[in-house]
Amino acid sequence: MTFKEIRSKKILNGNIVPTLDEVFRLTKDKICVNVEFKGEDLNGALEVLKLCKIHNNFEQVHFSSFNWKFAEALDSGRETLNIPVRQPFGFLTHTMDVTESFTIGKSGDGVTFGYDLIQGNKEGFKEVAKEIIKNGFRPKVYFSFKHNEIYEDYDLLDTFEIDTVITNEPFLMKRYYEQTRAQ
Repeated sequence: MTFKEIRSKKILNGNIVPTLDEVFRLTKDKICVNVEFKGEDLNGALEVLKLCKIHNNFEQVHFSSFNWKFAEALDSGRETLNIPVRQPFGFLTHTMDVTESFTIGKSGDGVTFGYDLIQGNKEGFKEVAKEIIKNGFRPKVYFSFKHNEIYEDYDLLDTFEIDTVITNEPFLMKRYYEQTRAQ
């Protein structure tokens, strides 16, 4: 789709799809933003870093991709742009085999699993999560758009050492944690 075609599409409440520049302006100093890179064209990494530099929002932007080459492209882009801050990278995966992420990534990066993978293999995930932490990485979770999140999902995640959840239901998750902390 072209930029013009994307902008002509309406989303929630009749709004237009925002540009990344608009997202960064709206979220500045408010929330963390996960930028997920798609496809094979690694040039997008440098362009996104340029926007981060303009908005000076390095501390609130995280990156992720199923294409793990983006981690190296971001490191290269930071060097090119003289950006001293290294945002965490989330190595998205459909499998429990994460050993390659340890050679590509840096301490503090995350290995990000789909919730359905964890739900279908809880004991296996516990072992993988321990290995991830032992290697200086952080286990993370994302919910697919097809998954209808419920409180029991968050109960399960609380049994693991997960510090980041990419959710499609931020208000539901907020209510859950407000209620569980109040108890």
